[in-house]
Amino acid sequence: MLFPELYTKEIFQLFVSAYSTISVEDAALFLGMSEDGATSYVLQQGWTVDNASRMLTVKKQPVVSAET
Repeated sequence: MLFPELYTKEIFQLFVSAYSTISVEDAALFLGMSEDGATSYVLQQGWTVDNASRMLTVKKQPVVSAET
């Protein structure tokens, strides 16, 4: 895997853990992408975008508990 792809995936996972919403501008900045590119990337991951406010809503991943 190329470093930029690994970086993008790691940053994306941090978003999922830390945010419920984030601006398109901030997501693009952190992901190192254009605003259109960042929006497209997160929409592919199941997030939603509010075009009026330019805010992205994070799709939370289901919590998986370890069976003991």
